[in-house]
Amino acid sequence: MHSVDKIISEFDGRIEQVQELFRDFCESTCIKDLLKGVPCWAIVGGAVRDNLIAREIAQNVETLSSIWADLDICIPVAISEVSGIRYLSRSQRFDIRQNTFGGTKIIDKELGCIDLWTWEEPGTHSCTVQDWRIRISKVDFGINSVAFLFPQLEIISDKRLYLDLNCREVERLSPRFLKRHLQPLRALAIVDKLNKNFEEQFELGVLIQSELIWLMHEADETILNASFAYLKAKLTTGRWSRNLIHHLDIASSSLGCSERFSLKLTEIKANL
Repeated sequence: MHSVDKIISEFDGRIEQVQELFRDFCESTCIKDLLKGVPCWAIVGGAVRDNLIAREIAQNVETLSSIWADLDICIPVAISEVSGIRYLSRSQRFDIRQNTFGGTKIIDKELGCIDLWTWEEPGTHSCTVQDWRIRISKVDFGINSVAFLFPQLEIISDKRLYLDLNCREVERLSPRFLKRHLQPLRALAIVDKLNKNFEEQFELGVLIQSELIWLMHEADETILNASFAYLKAKLTTGRWSRNLIHHLDIASSSLGCSERFSLKLTEIKANL
């Protein structure tokens, strides 16, 4: 494990190393084929963040795709405008399906798994650094507000990335949440991941904790069924650590929960 303060103090040096890694990624034939015709795009969130704060930075593109289960790539155009997807889907080179949150999931043997997202605000085909700063200021969690930009080939971040690292918390940033019932679970998964890498322990921020309280106390049967089905899928595929159940046990003990939630938690523990 290592210190958050040490990592923050090393950020400038790390940024240059991580930029080189993603520059190589942009030069790969696969990514050029996939994003052919797209004027600009950004790798957003976990893959960039984790390389900046990990004890060891991925050494090459192959390491990148093997370590991170998926890369989130955002584009300022509609998916229908990505000619590379149309061509490659006909060639059956990629496995293409819909992401849980409405994006396009692309699975390729060479690239691994990519989640492609359309971010048209503040304008379609808007590609300036400032446009991307506006976009990352509206991501789900402050800890995810970092991106590598193409064609600028540089990393940008929102002030909330540093703030939340300094506060050792995973906190809501976006004013709007897609699939509200899944977001507290995603936040806990990030907490669990960060706590395995740092001496200091991260916690949920006040806003996202209130969402967890809502899920544990007020969510109805239908919502809980969807939430726990999502959780079970993440745990059984190995995408999330089973330690997440421990986090939910602690939360339900300290914050209380409905009988419905308690039964669902007991059920998933019995079936894992």
